[in-house]
Amino acid sequence: MRFSRYTPPDVPVAPARPAPRRRLLAAGIALAIGALAAIVTVNARAAVPVPSPGWSLVFADDFTGPPGGQPSNADWRYTQGTAYPGGLANFGTGEVENNTRNPENISFDGKGNLRITPIRGAGSFANWTSARLETNRADFKPAPGTVLRIESRIKMPDVTGTNGLGYWPSFTAIGAPFRGNLFNLPGVGAFDFADNVNGLDQVSATVHCGLTWPGPCNEPTGLRASRTCSGPVTPAPTPGLPPGTCQHDFHVYRFEWDRSISIAAGRGTPTADTVSGQPMLVDYVSVWQSTSPTGTVGSPGPSCSPQLVSLHQPTRISSSLKGMRSAAAVDGDLTTRWASQRGNPQWIQVDLGSAKLIGWVTLRWAAAFAREYRVEMSDDGHTWATAFATAGGDGGDDLVRFTPTRARYVRMFGVRSANSDGYSLREFEVHSTCSPTPVP
Repeated sequence: MRFSRYTPPDVPVAPARPAPRRRLLAAGIALAIGALAAIVTVNARAAVPVPSPGWSLVFADDFTGPPGGQPSNADWRYTQGTAYPGGLANFGTGEVENNTRNPENISFDGKGNLRITPIRGAGSFANWTSARLETNRADFKPAPGTVLRIESRIKMPDVTGTNGLGYWPSFTAIGAPFRGNLFNLPGVGAFDFADNVNGLDQVSATVHCGLTWPGPCNEPTGLRASRTCSGPVTPAPTPGLPPGTCQHDFHVYRFEWDRSISIAAGRGTPTADTVSGQPMLVDYVSVWQSTSPTGTVGSPGPSCSPQLVSLHQPTRISSSLKGMRSAAAVDGDLTTRWASQRGNPQWIQVDLGSAKLIGWVTLRWAAAFAREYRVEMSDDGHTWATAFATAGGDGGDDLVRFTPTRARYVRMFGVRSANSDGYSLREFEVHSTCSPTPVP
């Protein structure tokens, strides 16, 4: 179970411009193609539906098994811990749960459902455990000229108000190339088609895609919309939950055009009031392929995708405090950081090994941040050109966009710190792009 940083609006929304400091969610489906998500209220336990005319079943699991049993390793893989091996800490989203494959976190309930349960351990909210499950298959895509349908029947956790702060159950698909390169989102595509944040009576869907920022999917926010689950439902809802809410009964979530269901736990919103042990129930997951062409097929798009090119690359710095070396700013771990000594100016630079087309930089500041700074580029590490400058830095996460520039070396040059403590970066992320088109 991940816990979210933000609460989505409680009415359907049009996609907005990206918030410069919002962290990208690491979830989604292949490329931005025509997509349709639907919510249908269902009251009785359901098996995988019988194929409709014009559709064939590609994959299905109805999670039938004895209480305490678990999904088959032949079909599913368990992502354990707080990150993919070699990937960004906390899955790049700031979620704080430790994912396990323990039966108390993920198992059958004996009634034909998969139960994914977040459990609070002793101490702070950082001791939450939950589960993250993905299909082994990564080949779900529509045949030329046809449609792929992904569908699941889910009951969201029975939490509302302060009891639900931090809950973030989700049903998600991610572009298959992500498994070979954990830093190529959003270019490989990602689609969150059933997100329910903080126990609200609302479900949200977001698509991530594109090779530049903000690109066709308005990154880093993505293209997002939401709707409530209100409406009369029988039989009577779970006691204490109003009729028709997302939490009180099963709903069918459907996406038409790769691959994970998770219930995750996040940074900042779990509180002492957040209740433990409220599961997400998954009745079935199914994938369908239409059996007849639906339209014309265009030529494939470019195979290039943005990359995080600064990870574990050599760095140089103006100074550092003991134990806070520059390598900590490019290790993908938000729990470590580089910190300079006091005084102005201070700087940190990364050597990308060869010239890359740089599309944007993300600066993840610790408490000591720059009030005034520049992002600079160089071919030789000696002569620098300014790609971005500001005198209004306010800390947090800065998404720095500029006209894509080809360079081997990238530097954050701190002109004036916000206080007397110098400068400190948890991560200095440099992203390549595939298009020289200036970002608006």
